[in-house]
Amino acid sequence: MARYSLYLFLFIITIPNIVYAQTNSIDHHQLQKLIHTTDTTKASKALVIHNSEVIGSFNSNNCDKTYMGTASMVKSWTGLAVGILVKKGFIKSENEQICNYVPEWKSGCENNITIKQLLTMSSGLQRIRPASESILAQDDMDSFALNQDVTKEPGKDFSYSNEGVQLLGILIENASGLSASDFFQDYLFKPLEMDSTSLMVDESGNDIVYGGAQTTIQDASKIALLMLNEGSYKGKQIVPPQWVGKSTTPSQTHESYGYLWWINTEHYGSQMENYSAMGDFGQLTIIFPKKNLIYLREQACNKKPGTNMKWMGQDFINIIGKVIIRN
Repeated sequence: MARYSLYLFLFIITIPNIVYAQTNSIDHHQLQKLIHTTDTTKASKALVIHNSEVIGSFNSNNCDKTYMGTASMVKSWTGLAVGILVKKGFIKSENEQICNYVPEWKSGCENNITIKQLLTMSSGLQRIRPASESILAQDDMDSFALNQDVTKEPGKDFSYSNEGVQLLGILIENASGLSASDFFQDYLFKPLEMDSTSLMVDESGNDIVYGGAQTTIQDASKIALLMLNEGSYKGKQIVPPQWVGKSTTPSQTHESYGYLWWINTEHYGSQMENYSAMGDFGQLTIIFPKKNLIYLREQACNKKPGTNMKWMGQDFINIIGKVIIRN
């Protein structure tokens, strides 16, 4: 049976393993509903954070994994890393052509692909199906990405591409002179005190930036706090606030996608407005900026493709957002 714990401030009532806070901003019944729903989706862990404080958590007894695999959630982190490149002056702007920094991607140079087009999945690269023929199955992922051809007019249509994000990893390396792993560690993970987080590498030793990083749910929550505080963490500006804004504003080619962040437009502009970093099987970071609310979900066990995120939808989003009555 799952173990529940709702950590709020320290006002304990008589329900076992549940702790409540004396605050009028939290709907405790809704918080219970969220934790129960999290359990039914076979999550391993979850955190609910309001005003930078953990107000609820879930930890399944049926999964003893130490680390959280991000899957594609790390794509959103790569978007932030590109923003840091701009902040530090390694690149001038996301509007520059990728060829200025990755001349070895011939098709990108021939088609004048911009960094922004890779960030918004509108470069003209097409998603490769099946997965066994994509970058996921390659021993040398950098070489595979560099050999991809642009097949559609750039800047016109959205097409989800792991290969396109891996090209941004090569951009990070070429522009900064560091490995992608060292760049993430020096400019993102260490400033955020993410001591249990690292990128994965392929069989050839290339750092992978489109998926698969290793972290913990506590470390991942620091990315969420960074976003909620407009790129600032503990008083230090790590990512420009303008970049956070661009990351969470719908692009011209997809109303629900910014700079490698998903945007829920169902409630865009309202108190229920939210955006997220998402990965396969339900690795989630969902942020409600107007409610100062964060929900993180980890799935380290029960990874069955047939049940992959069938629970995810607007009803689930609404359960999260309604936890906070007022900010």
